[in-house]
Amino acid sequence: MHGSQRIADESPYIKQRLPFSMSIILSLTSSIALHRGINKILWGNTSDDGVEKFEYTTKFSVGFSKILNESEPDKKDIEIIMPIANKRKWEGFMEFKDNPALFSLTWSCITERQTQCGKCGACIARRLAAKLGGIEDTTKYRSKEFDNPLSIKQMNNPKNIPLGSVFKSPRGPE
Repeated sequence: MHGSQRIADESPYIKQRLPFSMSIILSLTSSIALHRGINKILWGNTSDDGVEKFEYTTKFSVGFSKILNESEPDKKDIEIIMPIANKRKWEGFMEFKDNPALFSLTWSCITERQTQCGKCGACIARRLAAKLGGIEDTTKYRSKEFDNPLSIKQMNNPKNIPLGSVFKSPRGPE
């Protein structure tokens, strides 16, 4: 889920980043998890997501977990885990290298509900990260083709791609 994705009625993107967007999303996610008896929440945030936004840091998730534990004293040990928070998107995706079928089940698209479009910013970031991570991307996309915004030099040395550039999952204009 993205911090300011379009709502179901096809309204345009919110013109600015929704304040406390990840707090809202994590509150809802935590509430659903607790209702289902789950106390560990896995957040697949990478260093490319939410660049320079405190809500996207490990420090925030630890603090937010503490707030949740104080709010629900009988349900201790609520934890928001960010296993790839310090990795680039393509480095995090390398975890799927030996299991492309599992990778194909993950979701990135911000425009479609049934099949990922393959052309929105989140889909392009996903496709490039998979390619750079050496993952066979067997995901079904509505569009098989996409425009690669990276140069051959960048594709050959992804560590030099600026944080939050092409791998940033778009959340509407900020």
